[in-house]
Amino acid sequence: MQISHNGQTQTFYSQNQVLNAIHGKGPVNCVDLSPLGELGVSCGNDGNLKVWEAASGNIMRNLVGHIGDLYTCQFFPSGKVVISGGSDMRLKIWSVEEGTCAAELKGHRARILGTRMIGRGRNLISHSLDGTVKLWETGSQSVVRNLLELNQPINDASIVSCSSLSSASIPPNPLEFGTDGQLVLVASEDKKFRGVDMRSKTEVFALDVPSSLTSVCGVSERTYASGNVNGEISIWDSANMSQPIFTTKRDNGAITSLNSIANSLWVSTADGLAFEWDVQSQRVVKDLSGGDVDALYRLAVRSLFDSVHITTACRDGKIR
Repeated sequence: MQISHNGQTQTFYSQNQVLNAIHGKGPVNCVDLSPLGELGVSCGNDGNLKVWEAASGNIMRNLVGHIGDLYTCQFFPSGKVVISGGSDMRLKIWSVEEGTCAAELKGHRARILGTRMIGRGRNLISHSLDGTVKLWETGSQSVVRNLLELNQPINDASIVSCSSLSSASIPPNPLEFGTDGQLVLVASEDKKFRGVDMRSKTEVFALDVPSSLTSVCGVSERTYASGNVNGEISIWDSANMSQPIFTTKRDNGAITSLNSIANSLWVSTADGLAFEWDVQSQRVVKDLSGGDVDALYRLAVRSLFDSVHITTACRDGKIR
């Protein structure tokens, strides 16, 4: 359905699939799609990691091994391996084909909230309520370095390429690959927006913001986005970080995830909204219906065959 007003058109999309049997009645805390979109992975408060066919919702693997709630899951670029983490403070790497845990990464001291891949996934970062962002080497299951150590929880961390960063004079650790020129954007509870040079650990910026940040992402090499606990989304220009280019807000629900594709932001909120925000025109261009007022905890975005596929993880236990 399309609605036009003052020469602007907003499109509303209804859900074309609802998967309500994968996690039962418990909340779905995280969801991801494989690079080609044929498989999905999700996790919740039952401590189990589920891998399922995206087309049918049929469960292929029930990966058991964590203790307590799970808050993050992600496919490796190969689509054959996934990583998960949660309240047991451990990251587990699983073989989708064999259904076994291939590695376990230990080092966090509180709930793990998310991971981000570097290249093919030999290195990755994770962030936690313990206030750290860690750089890992998955083959050795070891921490290469702590990129950031705070006394406040870290709610989100994202990676963006930044050609202006160069740490070529700093010899890389033998266990790190592809970290030069990578900036880690960090959202934390201490009302600061940070950017950290992955190779040198240098804080490129640490900006005071009005409210605690809940989500961050790179829109482009020069443009960043942040979302906060009050539902505000800010767009930043790396050439002038003294203040955001603009800030917008739809309602009071915390921003739970930000994803960027082709100069657009896909956003989910704790009030159950999921929408596409066009950065250039500074307006909502697409709205997804179906979540009602139940919180959306994560939104996975894949660009597949000239179309964008959106999958949401919801408090009502459904994957849409």
